[in-house]
Amino acid sequence: MKNEISKQTSSKSEIVRKLPKATQAKGNKQVAIKARTLVDQETGEVISTTEIESKATDINFHKIFIAHIIEALDSIGNQKIKLLTFLLAHKNNDNQIIMTQRDMAKKSEISLKTVSTTLKVLIQHDFIIKQSASVYLINPNMLFKGSGQKRMSILLTYTETQADKKIINETKISEEPDTYIQTEEKE
Repeated sequence: MKNEISKQTSSKSEIVRKLPKATQAKGNKQVAIKARTLVDQETGEVISTTEIESKATDINFHKIFIAHIIEALDSIGNQKIKLLTFLLAHKNNDNQIIMTQRDMAKKSEISLKTVSTTLKVLIQHDFIIKQSASVYLINPNMLFKGSGQKRMSILLTYTETQADKKIINETKISEEPDTYIQTEEKE
């Protein structure tokens, strides 16, 4: 038969017509539709079917998880909001802001004290994490632009950095002198 391929399986053979595959994007889903003709080996019945394949995608748009943003913004005032807007405008494609606090203060025209205080609040609300002396990473669960795969990669980096910071903090606490621990001695 012209434009057909035979496939043999253990219980059925099927004839699949080569029809063009229709693909279209709907919102954040990609839908592929193709027609198939199957022949049941036991009964000889010819069955026409339509196969629909749907894939979720999230390519090239900003996702904002508003509940987290609002929680963080509730703790911030006017100059702090201005700094947050500055940070969002200066993040790179890896969700990083690469500059010192002093540079942030100078470029945003906000005092160094306000920059420092705002960054501490954003860190406390898990909106941002400090990766190194002059690199801050925005939590990709709160704000991210790009594909789902890239978001997952940056989320992994964010989570690993968070875990490393926790280990460092726990190590610092355990290295404190024993005089901070109160114990009762039995006589």
